[in-house]
Amino acid sequence: MDLTFENHYVVGITVFMLAMLFCKNLLETMQSFVQCWQQCCVACLDAWACPCAHYGHKEMVRVVVMAAVYTFSVGQPFMMILARYIGTSSEYKPLWTVNVITVVWNASAFEHQHNSTNAQHSKHPSLVDVKVTETDVLLLVMPFALCAAVSTWTWLSLHHAGFFSNDPLWDAELFRDARMQLYELAYVLEQWLLTLALATLAAEPADFWYVLCFSVTCVLITCYLLACSRTALDTEGVNMPILAFALLCTALSVFVSRHWTQCVHQNLSAVALMLQGLILGFMHLSARGEASAGSVILGRTSISCVFSLYFIINLGIGANRFCV
Repeated sequence: MDLTFENHYVVGITVFMLAMLFCKNLLETMQSFVQCWQQCCVACLDAWACPCAHYGHKEMVRVVVMAAVYTFSVGQPFMMILARYIGTSSEYKPLWTVNVITVVWNASAFEHQHNSTNAQHSKHPSLVDVKVTETDVLLLVMPFALCAAVSTWTWLSLHHAGFFSNDPLWDAELFRDARMQLYELAYVLEQWLLTLALATLAAEPADFWYVLCFSVTCVLITCYLLACSRTALDTEGVNMPILAFALLCTALSVFVSRHWTQCVHQNLSAVALMLQGLILGFMHLSARGEASAGSVILGRTSISCVFSLYFIINLGIGANRFCV
C-alpha cells in the first residue's frame, strides 16, 4: 500500500494557513512583518549609499536575519510543498518515500510444548503478518511544519501584544499566563512530530508502533527538561535534570547505533535525531530561569528552521536516489 501526498492535501493546508492568518492578532502580527521588511529595505538603501560598517548597519543585519527567520518559520509548509514539486518536475522525477511496517503476530501459531497433550514442537512463526506501507515523506514531515508555523504565530502574536516588551526572564512567573502555556503545548507537539519523523527516517524500514513509542518516550523526557528550564538550579541533592538529560542521550544513542546502516542519507537522519535531543537538552538546561525569554524562543525557532531546511533540501533532491 502506498501513501502519497495528493493535490487535495494542498487545498487543506492552504485553508488551514488562511484560517490561522485571518485571526485578528495574527493579522496585526503580519502588519508588523510588513513594517519590518520596509525598515529592512530602507536600511539596505542606506548601507548601499554608505558601505562603512557602523552600528546602524549591524542593526540592519540583525533585523534582516530576524525577519528572514520569522518568514521562513511561518511559511515552511508552503516551502516544503514547493520543494517537493520542483524536485518531482526534474528529469528523473524522484520521490522521497519511507517504508513503514506493521507486524501482527498470529498467537495461534505458537504452542507450549510441555503443556501440549501431543508433546509436539512449537510451530515455526510463519503466520506473522507484515504490512508494508510506502509513505510519501512529505506526509510525514508536514504535520511538523504546520505545528512549527502555529507555535511561531503564537509567540509572535504575544510579542505584538507587548508581552515580551521588557524581555522578561524565562522562569515560572512567565508561564502564569495561559497564552504562554498554549505556546508551550504547541512547541511540545512540534518536537514530538519532529522526533517521530526523524526516528521513522532513521529506522527505515520502520516499525510504526516501535518508533511511535520511542518518540513518545523521548518527548516525555524532553517535557521534563523544558519544565526544568524555568526553575533555578538546585545545587543540593541529586540533580534530576542532568539524570534526565543523560537518560535521553542514552536512549538516542542506543536507537541510532541500533539502526546505523550503509545508507549515508539514512545515517544523516539518525545524526539529526541525535543532535535534536542534544541541542534542545543542553539549551534548556543552560537556561534554568536565568536566560531571557527572547533568547530561548529565538533558539527554539532557529533550531526548528534548521530541521525544516533539512527536510526541504531532501524533498527537492529526492533523497531515495542516494540509497538502494
